Parts: sequence; structure tokens; C-alpha cells
Amino acid sequence: MRRLTWLPPILACLGTVAAFFLAPTVDATQTADRLLPFFGAAAAVMVALFVGLGQIQRSPSPRSGRALRFLHAPTFASLLVGTVAAIFGAIPSLPDWTYRYLFAITIGGALYGLVSAFLAFSATIAGQISAAKAQRARTIRGDRSSDEV
Repeated sequence: MRRLTWLPPILACLGTVAAFFLAPTVDATQTADRLLPFFGAAAAVMVALFVGLGQIQRSPSPRSGRALRFLHAPTFASLLVGTVAAIFGAIPSLPDWTYRYLFAITIGGALYGLVSAFLAFSATIAGQISAAKAQRARTIRGDRSSDEV
């Protein structure tokens, strides 16, 4: 897990570029109103993720040290930028050319946050499993002096 700290920014950059080129067109025949559900849902998911990851960051447990390496300032900054882009994308009166950029920024911010959250939760689970295995090994050996409650 330690070597995967590079993964969120790389995937976010690739996702942003791909989303820019694959973004739906907005013009006179295809209005921005059809993108409102996407931008609204993306903003809601990113706000929920921002709050959840912030709670993990602010109240770490003794076994969450591995997870905290994935939850740092760029994670929260990308979620914030993606959320702001999604909120602006929900405004149907913007110029048509802006929606391609807002779509790409929203995807990039969400991807960075989701990948970071996945890696943080995976690291936490891996830490819990290794602690449980160590506890079991101590129990089998009969070493009860270092038991944790």
C-alpha cells in the first residue's frame, strides 16, 4: 500500500483528460439542462466524501496510521475543486463551452477523492487484519502480557 500514494493524482489527471475529450456536447439542440442530474449527484457525492474523510482525518484511531497517508491536503483540495465545478455545472445559463471544462474538472476531483478513499479504507482493513493475526499468534503462543482490549 505504501507505494500506491502516487495512484490518486495520476488517475485523476488521466480521468480529467479523458472526461474532457468524452464530455457531452452542449449547444442549441442539446441544452445544459440534461447535465443537471450528473452535476447535482456528483456534488452530493463529493460533499459526503469530503465530510466522511474529514472525520477520519480528525479522529484517527491507533490503527489508522496507514490510512492517513492517503488523506492529505491534495485529496481535500481536489474534492473541493470538483465540488465547486459541479455546483457551477448545475447552472444552466453558463456559456455552452464551459460545460466541457466543468465536466472534466468534476470527474477529476471525484476520481482523486474516490481513489484516495478506497486506498485509505483498504489500508485500514489491511492494518486491522495484520493486528488480528498478531493478536491470534500471541494468543496461540500463550503470551497474554501484551493483550490489547
